[in-house]
Amino acid sequence: MDSKVKEELEQFQPKFELLGPLKDKVDEAVNFLCELFGRERPGTIFLSFNGGKDSIVTFHLARLALFKLQKLNPSIISDNESFASYMNRYLRFVYFEEKNSFREMIQYLDKMVMKYQISLEVFERDFKKSLEKLVSEKDLKFIIMGTRRTDPFSSHLKVLAPSDEGWPSFTRILPILDWDYAEVWSFIRTLGIEYCALYDMGFTYIGNQENSSPNPKLFRKDTGDYLPAYEGHPEDEYLSRCTAKLGTS
Repeated sequence: MDSKVKEELEQFQPKFELLGPLKDKVDEAVNFLCELFGRERPGTIFLSFNGGKDSIVTFHLARLALFKLQKLNPSIISDNESFASYMNRYLRFVYFEEKNSFREMIQYLDKMVMKYQISLEVFERDFKKSLEKLVSEKDLKFIIMGTRRTDPFSSHLKVLAPSDEGWPSFTRILPILDWDYAEVWSFIRTLGIEYCALYDMGFTYIGNQENSSPNPKLFRKDTGDYLPAYEGHPEDEYLSRCTAKLGTS
């Protein structure tokens, strides 16, 4: 395994102690994903990655789970295989492309793909049509998503959530379903994880240029700019949504 990747992931460990009660949720999510990766056939598990704060958390939880799986079963990765190759072998990444995306988000996604060597597959944002194709042509059985219970139409979901009636057959994996807004930002900031610059411009939700704007509750009259997203109140998270569209960021 790449020494830099190993060093990076191992450096996360002492920071977990700074997470307080959230550490238990992190451990639970990592253990759950580790068991999933160890049980299911490599290549049948996908992760929906759009660069939003919630998908950032699920991405890093998945990396930590794969790191743990490799430590438990060293033979699953050969001496000359990179961590990126191992990760892309076990976990596939899909981006349901936003139309009229923000330039900052496109730049962030490109940077993440380069930095972590993600093999990111791009599909149109017609979820049902794209998922039908992923199931029939790409062997998708599970998809890890950053859905949280406060998201629209998500209050009834479980961590293992079978697809709805009328949709192709697959299972949604929702490791941060019961995390709240503050916990998402605590994980990102405590571990020093890079995120899209728009969050520092007052966006608490990022969809596209037509349905997202800076959160008015974060506007500072004295300076004329906005506080960063992590200063926002959980109840105000979706004030960045200009229209009620589905998706989590």
